[in-house]
Amino acid sequence: MDNIDECCKNHDECYGDLTSIISSYKIDLNWKCADKQLSDRYEACDNCVPLCSKKAWWRKRASFVDYHVWVTPYDEKERFGGGNYPNQSQGDGGLLKYTEKDRSIVDKDIVLWYTFGVTHIPRQEDFPVMPVVLCGFTLKPNGFFDINPASDIPKPIKKTDETCCKN
Repeated sequence: MDNIDECCKNHDECYGDLTSIISSYKIDLNWKCADKQLSDRYEACDNCVPLCSKKAWWRKRASFVDYHVWVTPYDEKERFGGGNYPNQSQGDGGLLKYTEKDRSIVDKDIVLWYTFGVTHIPRQEDFPVMPVVLCGFTLKPNGFFDINPASDIPKPIKKTDETCCKN
């Protein structure tokens, strides 16, 4: 993925491409320096697509729902997926406009925009109260350590021969 065009995907399309968001870091582990590619692993939970037509009037203002995942280079002015004032806009801001600029994301600070939601289809079991529905994503560090840092813990030192339990 080099350009923004390649970084607008729906949940089912993005698994192979966006599971690792790669950045360059220099780390110091066990008194040695290593330059290597590290990443944050993106793991999405269940998601849904809008149940309306792409021609629906509100989709002009909420173009961010067209895709689940968007990746853009960081820009201080681009803070909201729907633009600065989505409820007053005519569809002239937001992620669709940010991605039309077709900027490169190689060796840049990036922003991962993840659009998620749930569609509640009522069932008998939901009456009188709907149970919990989970929705979201997780970012996990990937490749930061050569070994588990907890495996180098010194053995505990026994200070006395007494046991903790006496008869």
